[in-house]
Amino acid sequence: MSFDLPGTLIYDEPMLRAGAGLPIAEYESTNDGVKLLAGVFAERRPRPTLPRNYAGAILRSYADDYYNRFWLIPPLIELGSVSVNVQFNVKLWTAYLTPVTVNQWVYEGQLDGIDFVSNHEHPRLYPPLAVEGFTLYVMGEGAATIDGRLRILSSAVEEPLLPITGQRAVLWDSPLWPNWDRSPVVIKYEYLTEVLVSRSGKEQRLRKRALPRKTVEFEARAIDSQGVMRHRQMRMTMLAQQNKTFVVPEWPRRTKLTRQTGSNDTVLFLEDIPPWLYVDRQIIISNGVAVDLATVESVSVAAKSITLRSFVSQVWRAGEAYVCPALTCYMPDKITGTMHLPIATTHQITFVQFPTTEKDEAFDEGSATIPFDGREVFPFLINWRTDLSLEEMWPVETVLYDSGPVERFRIVNFPTRVTKF
Repeated sequence: MSFDLPGTLIYDEPMLRAGAGLPIAEYESTNDGVKLLAGVFAERRPRPTLPRNYAGAILRSYADDYYNRFWLIPPLIELGSVSVNVQFNVKLWTAYLTPVTVNQWVYEGQLDGIDFVSNHEHPRLYPPLAVEGFTLYVMGEGAATIDGRLRILSSAVEEPLLPITGQRAVLWDSPLWPNWDRSPVVIKYEYLTEVLVSRSGKEQRLRKRALPRKTVEFEARAIDSQGVMRHRQMRMTMLAQQNKTFVVPEWPRRTKLTRQTGSNDTVLFLEDIPPWLYVDRQIIISNGVAVDLATVESVSVAAKSITLRSFVSQVWRAGEAYVCPALTCYMPDKITGTMHLPIATTHQITFVQFPTTEKDEAFDEGSATIPFDGREVFPFLINWRTDLSLEEMWPVETVLYDSGPVERFRIVNFPTRVTKF
């Protein structure tokens, strides 16, 4: 059988001399320039036409879209505003057709005060198509922002993720910040010491708190003017959020930015790295008007920079923007104020910081600058524009009988004067 090939045959000279079958090394078609190797002639001969273009398709299998993977129900947990302890039920379906081992789960991001609990020990081998329930516990106290994910590690290639977001606290926004023209911001540190005084006048002091309690007090003026509804914002805050947790800047402590930061940046360059800047610390970035709440991921003392866990929301200019600590606080039961007009009020705001929400480093201000006899000397001068308040004390024990004389015993042989300014 013979047929014509519309092209050029290229012979292999060594094969031709050896007489090894059809000595065609390559065929080039004159119609479309397609080159075919000799194998297509040697495998199936003779053939009337040469193969050119093939049309085909791949039929996709949707089995792996439903099986051979993990399913978390629900796939996302949005906590919203968290003020009390809450819990959620989460189901894990191992939709594998073969047994799979779940080793452990890890917490990524800001998931302080969150615990993922199972009724079984892990690592655990799950049979095919197994379902297990877990309980997610969320504490009402903890970091103000909840933004992280739960990653499940297993013997399979896939690592399912459970994103968890929420907010434990309300940011005290800049329109309600202190009225700097009329009153300062007062930061109180309250230690607790039990003082035992003997009859000879000697004292024994017992420390009841390792760290002080911190209170922030200031005056906030809220006036509706020129389209800015500060009075209405204050009113709505008191009505809906007074009993919630707040995030408040600690304004006296701050450090300025030395480089401009863009809206997609996570690194801030600062004038210095104070002790209150540490990993996992929540900070507030502001220029007096706009506010950003962020969490510190890493600190570089040498470079005088910090890295945040999320992008900043806007451009912060060097020298104008500053960074200060974010305090997690609550308001007392009663807040007093004065109404000047139906659209103007002045409130005396008090915030009490939650204990243990700051590390020991936040209270480390270094050693005493002027020590004397083992104590720190107060180096500041008195502002004589205001009066000093004095308290004169001399403890005396009094024995009073209803029908007899009064006996008084001096237990300390010296008086005490307290000066406040």
